[in-house]
Amino acid sequence: MGHRALVAYERPTGGFTVRYSQWGACGYRLLEAITESTPLGGVRGDDGPSRVRPGPLGVADDLGALAGEYVDPIAHEAVFVVSDAYCVRAFEPLAFWSDAPTAAYGGALVSLRRERDPSVDARELRAWRRGATATGRPSADATVDDVERERTHRRLYDALVADVDGRRVERIPPRTREA
Repeated sequence: MGHRALVAYERPTGGFTVRYSQWGACGYRLLEAITESTPLGGVRGDDGPSRVRPGPLGVADDLGALAGEYVDPIAHEAVFVVSDAYCVRAFEPLAFWSDAPTAAYGGALVSLRRERDPSVDARELRAWRRGATATGRPSADATVDDVERERTHRRLYDALVADVDGRRVERIPPRTREA
């Protein structure tokens, strides 16, 4: 299983090269591990594999495309964005579900505050998600069409944006794939 994360490296020509890390979300260690001298987060042990897989998954044009095309809010526990100067920023993927893991209602990618412990900040965002989705979406028994799914997503997304003022928030659109 692991603590799966995506790592998006800023490209000199624009956009981001997206890579995968099986254990990168564990304790948000990649915030400190990715540097100019260790762009893939260093190694585990003397000759161990890098913390970020060197093979790219693809290229995202911007953060919105990264969230919409690559981030699975059920599978990924963190997203890291690395600038060309190797400044690393952490994001928390939030899925809008309450009773069973699903990406059907989409979610959001929310930046973590640099001045706070990322684990604490992420835990507070997940608590917000649990409370908001418990009261803001149809029951598991309800049959929901795509229009209602999108309406529910938009309502939760707008509430999140209002509650996390000053943070970068990107939309993860509703998907029909189950966890």
